[in-house]
Amino acid sequence: MASQAEDPRRRVLGRWAAVATLWLTACASLPPPKNADDLCAVFAERASWYQAARRAEQRWGTALWLQMAVMRHESSYVQDAAPPRGSVLGLPWRSRPSTAYGYAQATDGTWQWYIDQTGNRGADREEFADAADFIAWYLAQSRQILGLAADDAYNHYLAYHEGHAGYRSGSYRGKGWLKRYARRVEQTAARYARQLSRCHPPAAGF
Repeated sequence: MASQAEDPRRRVLGRWAAVATLWLTACASLPPPKNADDLCAVFAERASWYQAARRAEQRWGTALWLQMAVMRHESSYVQDAAPPRGSVLGLPWRSRPSTAYGYAQATDGTWQWYIDQTGNRGADREEFADAADFIAWYLAQSRQILGLAADDAYNHYLAYHEGHAGYRSGSYRGKGWLKRYARRVEQTAARYARQLSRCHPPAAGF
């Protein structure tokens, strides 16, 4: 008879366990796409990403493939990406070298600038749609402020990394590693553009 008396409690515990599992699942970071080097595969796996990036493209005039190339190299599509902590005498330090965070690796100040300029008060750096909109907006600012060509992925990335003032002052010129990395972004952007032209989204069911 003891087992019968325990049944209601087991049912309650079971319900709480289910709720806890759902909560933990919801709080877990979304893993990156399985094949980040193939834009068609990325959008096939994450159809909502295509829709969000497409909206950002239409709003700001920044090519979808360029948005995604920047994001690919900024965060590897890791939702909560952040710069690694430094160390002192081999021990991890509390602070990080930058406030860059999320899919777009936007710093606190630049993210606030985006919010102030766009009115997107609820924007979250861990939300893909907000990150895509931010990147598209920032690159649109680069076109307007710096006169960069819409398809110039190399210089767009330099301006994204260094900031508009830094780019204008040529802060990237002595950074060989950054210029090499910008070439990688340029190559990814070109590859993404070719891939996207082959898997036209409506035909692929995105």
